[in-house]
Amino acid sequence: MSKNAEIWEHVETNLIRYKPTGGYYVKAKIHGKKVRESLDTDKLLEARRLLVGWLSKVRTGASKGKTASTMKSLVEDYKIWLDGKIQAERTRQCRLDNLKVISKTWLNFEQAKISRVSRHDVQVWRDGMVNKFEYSHTQANQCLGTLRQMFRLAEDKGMLLHDAPTLGVKELPPNSKKVKLPTKEQFEELRKLVYKRSPAGGELFDFLALSGSRITASQSVTWGDVDWDKNTLIFEKAKKRPYTMPLTKSLKAFLLKIKRKDAKDTDRITKVDSIKKVLGNCCEKLKIPHLSHHALRKWFITRVIETNKVDPQTLSWWVGHHDGGVLLQKTYGQLRDEHSQELAKLI
Repeated sequence: MSKNAEIWEHVETNLIRYKPTGGYYVKAKIHGKKVRESLDTDKLLEARRLLVGWLSKVRTGASKGKTASTMKSLVEDYKIWLDGKIQAERTRQCRLDNLKVISKTWLNFEQAKISRVSRHDVQVWRDGMVNKFEYSHTQANQCLGTLRQMFRLAEDKGMLLHDAPTLGVKELPPNSKKVKLPTKEQFEELRKLVYKRSPAGGELFDFLALSGSRITASQSVTWGDVDWDKNTLIFEKAKKRPYTMPLTKSLKAFLLKIKRKDAKDTDRITKVDSIKKVLGNCCEKLKIPHLSHHALRKWFITRVIETNKVDPQTLSWWVGHHDGGVLLQKTYGQLRDEHSQELAKLI
């Protein structure tokens, strides 16, 4: 137990008790600065009455009414703050998208008083995102991060007289959705059907499956991003930052096959932005589990892992991760174990 915990008792929001004397104190934040002030009483009911008057005085005086503001006003301030912040446009748009999700999943969010939002409210909303609205843990954590930024801004603007309600609310553990990949035979049958229905879509299908890139990265990669001498392909517009992967034998053969003689460096490698619809229709036609763009990335990663020739750290670089293979180990660790067991049967 810390020294402070030995002498101070948290009673309720903005109210603490000094154990040695039994006296009650206000504990608040004004413009982000912590304030502790005696209420000159050791009676709980009296302390509560005095606390209400103290807070009312601060809200109408020093804070000029800001603490009575609603979350709607905070959202407006947050958007202005985002516009002035130096950050990638993708990051800014992600935060704005998070705001829409928060408003959609939090009942009467914009009408809520900033000063009355509690940690319990935040936890109930976070869990509801997952249980009621079926968002992933990752999406819930992203929205929680945006909410944290908003309440830090509220503290700086004097809209909060107590600790941010997001304080102590932990992120949810990753819950990667297990994608059921088709067999090699099913995959090849699917590939042929996609090409039959959309040749340009078939090229995007192959590019995603052979490079492991995200669909957004594939939409901006050009022939100028291919360095034939160094045998590399660079993705300038990636999720976090640019990354480079080597041209595998199969990827290089594919690129040489589809490149036109008159192709310019500024021309896109893939011709279409999406094969979501055709992919869904083809999967339904063949009666195999539905595959998304991201599933083709998983297919690439899975095939590389099954070769047992590329270590997780190297593979993580190939697909644009920057954690040294930590995420791959967590997500595909079971697959590596299963494949290892299959190999063991052959020895």
